[in-house]
Amino acid sequence: MIKKELAELKVASIILFGGVGIFLAVLGGELLLGYEENPDKSFYEYVDVNQGFSAVKALSFVLVAYGMQA
Repeated sequence: MIKKELAELKVASIILFGGVGIFLAVLGGELLLGYEENPDKSFYEYVDVNQGFSAVKALSFVLVAYGMQA
């Protein structure tokens, strides 16, 4: 039983190592080939807080609906 679990762990570690390797290869390729400049002039549109609080309202609706299911 322990051998089976160790075999599964080996497969999982190989998959994880392969994923990290692919990530590093893609990252290295982008760094070597160059990158395009970011066309955004201002990043305030990404960090600006929504003053309407629509996201907070939506979250509260979901939480109330989830609580009503019980």
